[in-house]
Amino acid sequence: MQGKTYLVAALGLGLALGGAFGISRWHQHALEAERQRLSVPVLVALRGLNQGEALGPFDFRMSAWPADALPEGAIMDAAGIEGRVLSASLQAGEPILLGKLAAVGALTGLVQRISPGHRAVSLKVTDASAVNGFIQPGHRVDVIAYLPGSAAPGLAGLAAQNPALTRSLIDDVVVLAVDREAQADQGRPKASSVLTLEIKAADLERFEHARQTGSISLALRADGDKTPLVSSGQTSASLWSSASRVKPGANPIPAVQQRPAMTQQEAPVPVASPVSAAPLVPAASPVPVASPEPLRCVALIEGLKLSKECSP
Repeated sequence: MQGKTYLVAALGLGLALGGAFGISRWHQHALEAERQRLSVPVLVALRGLNQGEALGPFDFRMSAWPADALPEGAIMDAAGIEGRVLSASLQAGEPILLGKLAAVGALTGLVQRISPGHRAVSLKVTDASAVNGFIQPGHRVDVIAYLPGSAAPGLAGLAAQNPALTRSLIDDVVVLAVDREAQADQGRPKASSVLTLEIKAADLERFEHARQTGSISLALRADGDKTPLVSSGQTSASLWSSASRVKPGANPIPAVQQRPAMTQQEAPVPVASPVSAAPLVPAASPVPVASPEPLRCVALIEGLKLSKECSP
């Protein structure tokens, strides 16, 4: 009797679980049907797409999208989309909007990514001058120029002499493209040797002059950092001058004790400066004097006395 009771209880529990599972499945199907009824087909990207790319047949698909969350400009018909050029980058699964498509017949490639009033310039870089290859398209960088002494005439404070100068040339520059995408290779990215930068047309001549007369390096900015750089540059003199300043909290060098001023009695009596003697006038040359004629002498003997007479 007790065994029959357990059997009935087990059957009842099984039926209850089966019923709950069936109801859950039915509810899910109902929700899915309702979602399908309230959704519309929208064109989405199948993969990440860059600005300036032309849409190919394997770059997009139709996907159900909630009708109450439909973005403005969503495309619900794929006809005529193939070959259109993107005016903005897209992530995989992101809806392709009309506002992110360039005009029909627009040129493809980099030209679509250049903002009005800007120019695209290419710069050859090394690992050291380009943050070891971590710079990728869409990043923002600061352009720093080094000018040797002979290439920096006319700058403030350098009129008399032109020492080597390092200064920020252009800040907040967009990287449009790199020659090789940074891909992980044993934890390190592959360095790019050529970067394409977007600079303002007004900065084009300054950039080219700095590149031709000196060297250029790039500093990667943090995402969203728009802080402008204000600097007059650094020379060797200003660099070491700022480095030698005493830091806050450090023990300053004791000042040399000055001797108190002397009183009037202690003050030394001023000594008149010696007057420079007038230059000596050279003496006149002596007048040559004729030498006297030699005397003629004659010895006279008078007895035992001897004498001498001389005449000219």
